[in-house]
Amino acid sequence: MTDTPIQSRAAELEEKTKSPKFDVVVLVYNGLFIICAFICLISTTNQICDYNIIAWLSAILVATVFDTIVRIYKYYNPTENNKIIQSMAIIYNILNIVAFIGCNYVVNHTTTCESLNPFAYWMIIVFLIISWIAFVFCIIIFAILIYDVMYPRSQNPAGYESNV
Repeated sequence: MTDTPIQSRAAELEEKTKSPKFDVVVLVYNGLFIICAFICLISTTNQICDYNIIAWLSAILVATVFDTIVRIYKYYNPTENNKIIQSMAIIYNILNIVAFIGCNYVVNHTTTCESLNPFAYWMIIVFLIISWIAFVFCIIIFAILIYDVMYPRSQNPAGYESNV
């Protein structure tokens, strides 16, 4: 039995929605960040700067590990709803928000961290850059959504006549 064009297109779209391209990019970033942050934490000197950026980096590391576990679990079990994974996702989001706010404050107010713990300082800068990009992207998507709700597109594309 041959598929109709609509069925084959539906199957093609279903396969595309299962594509893990975005997850692969995020998992590669998370993996690199975890490795670099872990190296930074074990190679940090005992010099303490005016803010404890090692604690902030540790919070970011834990949040990134939770995010990686959640993404891998959801990749292999897309339909399963696990309470532990949901809890880890909530903890990740809370830690991520707290670290984002705290790290912004620390980076803007520190005077000695860049010279005493440069690797940890720049790891936090990388985290903040990625977080700001994600934040701005979400704001843009939200603005597009609001615009689309306020000014809906026509249901009939230009050039097509309605047979109703």
